[in-house]
Amino acid sequence: MTAALTTRDYLQAALWYRSWGWACLPVSHAVADKRPTVRWKALQRRKPTDRELGRLFAVRPDRVTGLAVLLGRASGGPPAGCLACRDFDAAAAYFRWASLRPRLAAALPTVRTRRGFHVYCYLPAEVFVDFGPGDGDLRCVATRYAVLPPSAHPSGVRYAWVRGDPARPDFPLLTVEATGFLADRADKARSPGRPRTALTPAAQPARKADKDKDLLCPPRGVSDAAGGSPGPDARWASLPAAEREAVLKTLPRRAGERHRRLFELARRLADVRPGVPAGHWAGVVRAWWRRAEPVVRTKDWAVTWADFRAAWGRVRTPASRSPPAVALAAARGADVPPRDRLRLACRSLAGLTGGTFYLSARGAAAATGLGKTRAAELLAGLVAAGELIVRVPGRRSASARLATRYALGSLGD
Repeated sequence: MTAALTTRDYLQAALWYRSWGWACLPVSHAVADKRPTVRWKALQRRKPTDRELGRLFAVRPDRVTGLAVLLGRASGGPPAGCLACRDFDAAAAYFRWASLRPRLAAALPTVRTRRGFHVYCYLPAEVFVDFGPGDGDLRCVATRYAVLPPSAHPSGVRYAWVRGDPARPDFPLLTVEATGFLADRADKARSPGRPRTALTPAAQPARKADKDKDLLCPPRGVSDAAGGSPGPDARWASLPAAEREAVLKTLPRRAGERHRRLFELARRLADVRPGVPAGHWAGVVRAWWRRAEPVVRTKDWAVTWADFRAAWGRVRTPASRSPPAVALAAARGADVPPRDRLRLACRSLAGLTGGTFYLSARGAAAATGLGKTRAAELLAGLVAAGELIVRVPGRRSASARLATRYALGSLGD
């Protein structure tokens, strides 16, 4: 049995694939044809931003069971080419192709599906080839998509990269002939929007395996620095839910947050299992690093690991047992209305600091048990009634989001 993933897990994977220039969307396997949960015609012409991607996955979060990538120019374009996926519906068809192209089969990023395989590369132009029932197709058009790891199938099988998570430079630019995908199927090749045409024997691809090495073209215009880090961690699903939550809650949103977020990660992990050596968390920190790498400036794993070890040594109080967290939890446990819980929390925080204190809408929600929007309304109500005084309004800095700083008004009387 594979561990269940949440919509947020799939969103994080989609954000990672987006760092490669891929256009992703949420899909549902509630029906057999792996249908997207959102309208996606606009995505065929323009890649979604991070914020738009988050909105797509929030439309029907209860139905999301995976993610897919739009192919062709939707996830490519010059000079890298158009993203192509050869869908081998049957494993036998894949192994037949792999026996003719062993070096290509070993080099091209490949996904294991429930019944067969998906093989990816880039092609110079869009093309679609239907190989008939049971043999799949070659998709390289923006109107088609392919399901990506770590999506789940209703049978319980999870899509997975065959040789571990690839990096962006692992997807080469090839000609259609060089891939060998059209071998023995030339009579079925057709371009989108055109009648099916037959290829002449001279246009058919060569089949000698010893020429495969020369057929691989480097992905032009793509450097290792642009996308040379691994994709979504294959072991992510095996992490306990509390550890995955700690990773997702502490990911940096922008450059300049890495140090602070690593310390927050250490404090949250101290809640999960205090007292263990830093080496115990190597797998969790690596999962955090993989997801933070597109945002942070320092991308070296060794530096991040050294910084986490230092942060782990500085942790004195786990996140849930810090004085402010204890004060908010105590207020939430009080058997009084939410507004009175918020008053209790404000008095406790003021007592801890000796006067002014920081409180965000998220903190108010933790104290009252309400959502952030409703908790923010209660905070505004206390300010309007004179029970709280705003000393310094909250704001966003270049590297952080600062909560509003309050002082007690009539609440302190």
